Amino acid sequence: MYTIRKKFRFESAHILSDSYSKDCRNFHGHSYIMEVFISSKTLNEDTMVIDFGKLKEIVKPLIDRWDHSLMLQESIREKVFYKNFHLKLEVVDFNPTAENMAKYAYSWIETELPRHLKLKVRIHETETGYAEYSE
Repeated sequence: MYTIRKKFRFESAHILSDSYSKDCRNFHGHSYIMEVFISSKTLNEDTMVIDFGKLKEIVKPLIDRWDHSLMLQESIREKVFYKNFHLKLEVVDFNPTAENMAKYAYSWIETELPRHLKLKVRIHETETGYAEYSE
């Protein structure tokens, strides 16, 4: 099995709507790293799993949406005071935990890949902690 990995960095803030931690229910941010792993038993006609440039084209629109944004779940949108600020707001239909962000990114990327490629997405929320999603 061949595997490639590409890293993407972005800055984002979020509010977790159902967190056990009072701190995480407050507005806070992270310097995220998203790692995308693509695996294949065979190589394509260019003797690659997938071109790194093509992978960047697939992932960049998502990174552009998330970078320097405030991410919050639709269900708490009206509870958050933000209307007087010029915020790049990313309203999502999930609690924006690293786990849910990894699954969302997986779904985003997976639709653009050839079916024979295997995908795994890892979201680093801190230097020492990450969440991962694959099927």
